[in-house]
Amino acid sequence: MVKTNEDEQMKMVKYMFAAGALAARLAFAASVRETRIELKTYPFSDPDPVPCTAERRYPYFRYDGSTDDATTQTWSAVVLENEKIRVVMLPQVGGKIWAATDKIAGKDFIYCNHVMKFRDIAMRGPWVSGGIEFNFGVIGHAPSSSTPVDWLARTNADGSVSCFVSSEEYITRTVWQVETRLGADDDAFTTRVSWYNSSGLPAPYYHWMNAAYSVRGNPRFLFPGKTVVGHEGEIETRTWPFDAKGRRLDSYLGNAFGGPKSYHVLPGDSGFYGIWWPESGFGSFHRCESYEKYGRKIWLWALSREGGIWEDLLTDGDGQYAELQSGRCFNQPRGGNYATPFKHPAFAPGSTEVFSEMWGPIRDPAEAGKASAGANAPAPRPVDPPAAFDWDSAYGRYVRGTQYMRERADAKGAECLRESVAKDPFFAPSLVALAGYELRRGGLDEVHALCRRAMAIDAYDAGANYLDGYAYFIEGDGATARDRLGLAAFQPQFRSAALALIARSHLRDGDTSKALAAAEKSLSSNAENRDALLAKTIALRGTERFRPFAEGVLARWPLFHAVRYELWKAGQCASWTVRIGNELPHETFLEIGSWYEETGLAGDAKAVFSWAGPSIVAKIRLGDYAAAKQMSVSGVFPFRRETLKPLEKAVADDGHWKFRYLLGVLQAYFGRDKEADALLDGLGGEPDESVVYQYRATRRRGGRRLEDLESARRLGDGWRVGLRLAEHFEDEKDFKSMLASTARYVARYPSCNPLQIAHARALLG
Repeated sequence: MVKTNEDEQMKMVKYMFAAGALAARLAFAASVRETRIELKTYPFSDPDPVPCTAERRYPYFRYDGSTDDATTQTWSAVVLENEKIRVVMLPQVGGKIWAATDKIAGKDFIYCNHVMKFRDIAMRGPWVSGGIEFNFGVIGHAPSSSTPVDWLARTNADGSVSCFVSSEEYITRTVWQVETRLGADDDAFTTRVSWYNSSGLPAPYYHWMNAAYSVRGNPRFLFPGKTVVGHEGEIETRTWPFDAKGRRLDSYLGNAFGGPKSYHVLPGDSGFYGIWWPESGFGSFHRCESYEKYGRKIWLWALSREGGIWEDLLTDGDGQYAELQSGRCFNQPRGGNYATPFKHPAFAPGSTEVFSEMWGPIRDPAEAGKASAGANAPAPRPVDPPAAFDWDSAYGRYVRGTQYMRERADAKGAECLRESVAKDPFFAPSLVALAGYELRRGGLDEVHALCRRAMAIDAYDAGANYLDGYAYFIEGDGATARDRLGLAAFQPQFRSAALALIARSHLRDGDTSKALAAAEKSLSSNAENRDALLAKTIALRGTERFRPFAEGVLARWPLFHAVRYELWKAGQCASWTVRIGNELPHETFLEIGSWYEETGLAGDAKAVFSWAGPSIVAKIRLGDYAAAKQMSVSGVFPFRRETLKPLEKAVADDGHWKFRYLLGVLQAYFGRDKEADALLDGLGGEPDESVVYQYRATRRRGGRRLEDLESARRLGDGWRVGLRLAEHFEDEKDFKSMLASTARYVARYPSCNPLQIAHARALLG
């Protein structure tokens, strides 16, 4: 009896212990909540409605308006939190991580700017400092760095919490997703990137995470390494952390000379970098697998008044900051980097980059010292280019041409590639690279001619077979497309993309069983190929496997809107558009609809295009010319290859000036200047919208440009017309007319900085 009571008591103790442990676990579980926060905000405004087809940022426009007058603005926020740390994200500001706080130490381990002070820094203008910024594209800050992206927050099956943010990037036609995850016991949070090349072509490869850190006091940058590389691949120092004058560059105050600093540090243990604040005995670290991210950069504003100006411009009281950045590549290449080992690499079609990073506080000085030692440094790599390499050879011009292409300087790239072919008509790499350029702008006949020349040299040339097959797929010749794509699939670089196109060709032919088989083969090569995932989802329509598979895809890619559309269409999802919250939702529908249309699913394409709302391009894609003609062309920037044929058809079938204008803009973007100017010149004085004349004026000189600007002024005057008039008179060396014009416009727009600067130039002239 006593023994029985002891057993019961022991059971009760065990039960109470387990219950207490469970309660403690629940009390300190990770949580995620969606909320709204009020921030003092200096907003941006004034989107440029005029196409900038000659600029690398096209099809994106600039926001030209900024202000010194603050307002209180409410922002959507997602808060991830456990017992130790708190992370706050802002989906409406590029999805960036706005703040990360160590609750144990009571300190921010990522710089938090308590105001949203947008200033003209990024490629599209507005940019705000602080937090961690996600950058994908061609250079600098992502097009979405200050604008809303798609997002979703959830609690995961293992009790961790996540916030997903995602955006299409239309310069490269890639799509990225960043999952920020926090577990119940985590002492740091994790970001997991999934980045897919959906363009179907080799694309520019540029990715950096830019994290900001306070530089109050004299922090030390924990960056083990030996060599510092510049943006153009030049060697800035071989004695890091010291420069040639013995100055210690890994100390903030050691950089109190010259202008802003940009240090790409290598080789080092690229799996780690950090910062340590000696005055507070606290630090912050970044860690990843060393083979996943090779770029480690320190960015500093000048420590003089030159940098202090930017402290005033970007914050109201949080002080100066540094950016410690992580990238996939050694440096952020630009300009003359082609002549160094540090090139701008290519993003293979149909490939997916997946990598994770960890961000957290350092509370122990011993850990900071240990981390900065760099004990796991790899052997040095070559950092100097070979002096004897002939940059004027066929191969040299090919290298230079592909580098221009990867920076989206396509016209320069094509010129170099043609020079390469002129030196050697059978230099296959240049032939294939030119074929890719032609496919991107819809020149399918040119694609076939270039690829046939390369395949005549080598029947198994993977790039030539892939591009030739892709062109035949676009033209609807499934048999020839599969013939070429099957050979391309011999090589891993093209295997997944080629098999996904084969799957799509079978869908167009109505053979879902073959489409399913090809999609599964594509996924065996790249399990995250979004084209293959969507093709497989469609092939499984009406089967028992459809819903589990589609929901499994959304578990990994929760913002994959086309898969959500498939579930919605099958009646297994309440809404498919609920998570489309980005800056340009109509472009999301155009992107998805273009995929369906080219896959032969015309009904789905029309259904998706109809969701795009008041988009003139969507109405043209639907063949609704009457509705399209009622819409404005202001702020419309066609850029897709898939839009070329519908625009040509609209011009042939109807011929309205709006269709000719939009086709001219698209041809200009594609570098077909002769065709573009013929279309634009043919408009004469028919258009009744100012933006048409403003754009055409950018392509003219002399009296014809002035005539267009006067037409633009009559139809819709504004500061941009005034600025272009000033630039015209300046080009003509007519400073008297320039001064008279700028004086009038400055009086009307006294706070417009570009006009003020133009007026100053007129006074000096």
